[in-house]
Amino acid sequence: MCPIDALRAIAVVLVLLFHACPAHAPGGFIGVDVFFVISGFVIFQSYLDRLTTGSASLASFYEARFRRLAPALVSMLVLTSIAATAIPLPDDLIRYARSLFAQPVYLQNFVLWDEGDYFSRAATKPLLHTWSLAVEEQFYIVFGFFVLLCKRRKTRFLAIFLAFNVISLAVGHVLTPISPKTVFFMLPTRIWQLSLGIFTYVIASHLTSSRSPVLKSAAVGAALIILLCGIGFDEEARFPGLQSFLACGATAHALGLFQLQSSRAAFFTWAPVSYVGKISYVLYLWHWPIISLMIVKLDRELTITEATLALAGSALLSVLTYR
Repeated sequence: MCPIDALRAIAVVLVLLFHACPAHAPGGFIGVDVFFVISGFVIFQSYLDRLTTGSASLASFYEARFRRLAPALVSMLVLTSIAATAIPLPDDLIRYARSLFAQPVYLQNFVLWDEGDYFSRAATKPLLHTWSLAVEEQFYIVFGFFVLLCKRRKTRFLAIFLAFNVISLAVGHVLTPISPKTVFFMLPTRIWQLSLGIFTYVIASHLTSSRSPVLKSAAVGAALIILLCGIGFDEEARFPGLQSFLACGATAHALGLFQLQSSRAAFFTWAPVSYVGKISYVLYLWHWPIISLMIVKLDRELTITEATLALAGSALLSVLTYR
């Protein structure tokens, strides 16, 4: 079982708790930041490393991404759109339509940015969570452009991306007091998180494997730091700031240890945790439309019982979609 799935499980559980029971994980939205770092690591490991060496084509990479993401996304969009017709307020339905039409071209983060910050009338936006999918796909389009620009010279490519990593952090720091929603929703200020995953893989793949018990404990400690970031902060946390640096740094640390094969802690290979990680993408897709539409229908926040039912329904749909 892949230990990376355990990190995915932690990330998606934090996001689910934040949306369903925010009082229990007020900073759970940090799970998306964790996903960005994991995505950079896994995608580079699986596809992009071969792109930079010329052993794979951009066409095959984008085809693989489409096959991986599109079926579950389309299923969610179709059923959510049917359910959304029950939304009683025309303005909410218009906002939904704008976000829906932006999906095929991965510009939904721009639409949501135009509507306000992430926490503004969030419950009336069933597709709010898809902004992160847009950021990822925009990143990989830019990545493909740089692969062509650097003519498969890996050293040059990594040097350029390192520069963009630094610029991304600097821009985020400068823009945060001016336009927090821009920093939150837009690719330029998220590049450092995806790039962190890429650089973690590149560095760890050139190191010697180790099975030190100390390093095994370090991986468990990294997972605990991610969890603490989800419950120890709230929506007032600065981005980029301490919460994002701790969570992303801990994620990169754990990924590097996994690459070195130095962590065999039982938690990271426990079957239930691994399965949650495997279905984390579809679980992420389904959970928010269900929660959002329930809140709109009831015209109030969900009780613990209702939130539990929403998450149970999300889990059931996720298992079926994954299969």
